[in-house]
Amino acid sequence: AEKREEASSSGGAGMRRIGGGGAEVSAREDDNTVNIDAGLSHIRSITVKVPLTTSELTLSTVNDGNIVVSNVSGQIEITNVNGWIHCDNVSGSVVANTVNGDVIVGFKTVNPQAAMAFSTLNGKIDVTFPAGLKANVKLKAEQGDIFSDFDVTVDKGHSTVQKKGDDHMYKINIEDWVYGAINGGGPEIMMKTFNGHVYVRKAK
Repeated sequence: AEKREEASSSGGAGMRRIGGGGAEVSAREDDNTVNIDAGLSHIRSITVKVPLTTSELTLSTVNDGNIVVSNVSGQIEITNVNGWIHCDNVSGSVVANTVNGDVIVGFKTVNPQAAMAFSTLNGKIDVTFPAGLKANVKLKAEQGDIFSDFDVTVDKGHSTVQKKGDDHMYKINIEDWVYGAINGGGPEIMMKTFNGHVYVRKAK
């Protein structure tokens, strides 16, 4: 068992912590959908094994938790707040969003009809796709750079024009999104970060 000797916030200065903070995890199945809830427990990790092929896999956590998915095929949706998201050797489609942490995804195959999205506020977006990917990309790295192994046909024509008042003045807004097509285009793939870089990688 792990030995903790930190002081408790409830006045345990000079004492050793020997218990408390119990864990409560519940699992519920309804119509082949399993919900696992750790509540407010301080659990270091939960490992869940699912069939290789799933129709939908939805995962989320809030504070001080990371999410790792590997060797799964299906429609994957992941939400985090303070932690990173890593997916490895996945097939199908992924929507992954966190606030503080990297989003790193490696695809084995992709659903050729599915739109996908990857976003974080503080961290990098690093996604590896099969070489035959056909997609339209919408990419943004406010405080970073965008890199790709793919030959991306960039569309530089995205700007908006707004009329400003009645004095014949117009406001032209050049968006800081990068729009482009990979291998002729396909479903939209959006990647967005504020503090970090975006990497669109081609599998070797």
